[in-house]
Amino acid sequence: MARTLTVSRIEEFLGSFWISELLTPQQVKSLAQAVKVRHLSPGQILWLQGQRVTHFSILFSGKMRTVRRSLSGGEKLVSTLVPGHHFGLAEMITGATSAVTLIASEPSTILMLDLKTLKKQLLS
Repeated sequence: MARTLTVSRIEEFLGSFWISELLTPQQVKSLAQAVKVRHLSPGQILWLQGQRVTHFSILFSGKMRTVRRSLSGGEKLVSTLVPGHHFGLAEMITGATSAVTLIASEPSTILMLDLKTLKKQLLS
């Protein structure tokens, strides 16, 4: 997995994503420049169930699983995420906590935007 992404590659990816239908090409480019890239190793947790969500995230590459943990410590698989899946937007906007734990199933790359950056890019 490449550890470095170019802005043009991120812009190309976002251009094929549903959000680009709502944005001008310049806004897509601005988002690509503002996005934070996070690389996860297999088994690494992006966020925990019950944790406050602070970023809108898009899975750029890899695979992740969402699990719900019970009070007894058991885990139930909720879904498997593949590139193009996005998560955390509603929770970030409302200040809600995550209903699931997100765990990398394989080396994964996540594109992340916090609310302040997202607002700035969309309103510019």
